Amino acid sequence: MILLIDIGNSRVKYALLNNVNTQHIENIHSIENQHFNHSFINNLCVVDNQVSQVIVASVANSEIVDPIAEYCIDHHISYTEVKSERCKNGVVSGYQIPEQLGVDRWLAIIGAQQRYAQQNILVIDAGTATTFDLVDNTGQHRGGWIFAGITTLYNTLLQNTAHIKAETKRDIELSFGLNTTDNVNNCCWAATVGLINQAILQAERELGAVERIIITGGNAPALTTLTNVEMVYIEALVFYGLQQYIT
Repeated sequence: MILLIDIGNSRVKYALLNNVNTQHIENIHSIENQHFNHSFINNLCVVDNQVSQVIVASVANSEIVDPIAEYCIDHHISYTEVKSERCKNGVVSGYQIPEQLGVDRWLAIIGAQQRYAQQNILVIDAGTATTFDLVDNTGQHRGGWIFAGITTLYNTLLQNTAHIKAETKRDIELSFGLNTTDNVNNCCWAATVGLINQAILQAERELGAVERIIITGGNAPALTTLTNVEMVYIEALVFYGLQQYIT
C-alpha cells in the first residue's frame, strides 16, 4: 500500500493506493492539520493498511512534515518528500529558480500533463490562492499567475475596510447585490470568474490554442458552474502528480 499526502496551510489531504499504476485516484480524505498527529499516522500506516511507501508534498511548515518522516524512519517505511525541480517525466519548469515554484503547483502541472500529454493546457488551482499555470504541448511550463482565493479576497477586504460589514453566505451567484453581504460575496466570485476568462485569453495569445482547461481545488466545483468555459474538474490532480514519484 502506498500513502500519498498533500499538506496544505490548514488541511491535510491523503489517498491510499493499492495499485501503483492506477488510472483513477478516488477516496481522497481530508483532515485538519492539527489532527494529523502520530496516532493518526500510525493508524493509517500500520494498523489498517500496512503502508510500504509514503510520498509527501507540503506547503506548510516543518512541524507537521518532520513527524511523518521520523515515523517512517522508525518503522522502516520508504519516505519521499517531493520538492519542485527543473524537470520530471517530460515536464520542464518555466521558473528561473525551479525550487521557488510552489510544490502544489508543480505537482498539478505534472498531473495535468500525465493525464493530457501533448496538449496545450491551462491549469487552475482554486483554493486558498487561485493559481494559473500554462503548459504547452511539449511539456514546457510557460509561467502562470497567483491570485487571492475567494475566502482570502473576502477576508482581506473586510479586514482592511472599517466601514464594510458583511457576512459569508452559502449561495454562490454573480448578480449585483442589494446589500453589502451580497455585494462583497458575489464580487469575490465575479472577480475570480473574470480572471479565469482573462487567463484563457492570455493563454491563447501565447500558444494560439488551448486544448484543455483543467481546474482543481476547493472552489473548483462552484467555478465550473459560473463560467461558460468548458473546464475539466479533477479533484485528485495533485495526487496524479505525486503518483509520478512512486519508486
